[in-house]
Amino acid sequence: VKVADDNPYQLVHASFQVWWVVLIYELGRARASRRVVVLLSDCRATDDDDPAPAAARVDELLILTPDDDTSAAEELAVAAGGRWRHLPGPSAAPALINELLA
Repeated sequence: VKVADDNPYQLVHASFQVWWVVLIYELGRARASRRVVVLLSDCRATDDDDPAPAAARVDELLILTPDDDTSAAEELAVAAGGRWRHLPGPSAAPALINELLA
């Protein structure tokens, strides 16, 4: 991934692209019988790259979205075969994760 060194947005974006690759690689190496990824994001697109193909390679994707507009998180979860919940606040995270894992 080629980026301009002086553009912080491009650096962050590039790191997330690499992150998906590293995540998929590490999950593939894991010996666990259940490979779960919990994503905390509003899932809104910030460029033209579609995250769904990479997300679909994750065995079990759980999305917690803190935003009131949950449509992007729902779309990604559906496209990737994952599950999602609205996260109203940090204290709700444990219960929501338990619910999604059930």
